[in-house]
Amino acid sequence: MATAKKLAKKSTDELFAAIEKAIINGDYYFTDHGEMRSVTRRKVTDEEVIKILGGKNKWHEKSKDKFVQGQADWNYHIRGKNTDDEKVRIVLSFNDYGMPIITVINLDKD
Repeated sequence: MATAKKLAKKSTDELFAAIEKAIINGDYYFTDHGEMRSVTRRKVTDEEVIKILGGKNKWHEKSKDKFVQGQADWNYHIRGKNTDDEKVRIVLSFNDYGMPIITVINLDKD
């Protein structure tokens, strides 16, 4: 029985390029988990999430990234600020369908 091979983690530059490509092509979506946990967003709209991901003032929280066995790619953690200047964490990944946005957390409200 073969075990699934752990995919190599993207560098920050590769990650940001993949995010930009997904946004430009419209190849992103919010997962059911992200929608169910939308209470953790606290005033962070879908538009703000995309603005953070597409903006220049985001940063990659490399130490929080993790690989979940059975998934197509790593779960990457991105930080930025919404229009109210509140800290936001976005967890996303990549698969055959595009860039799933797994969850969004307003760190100043939780």
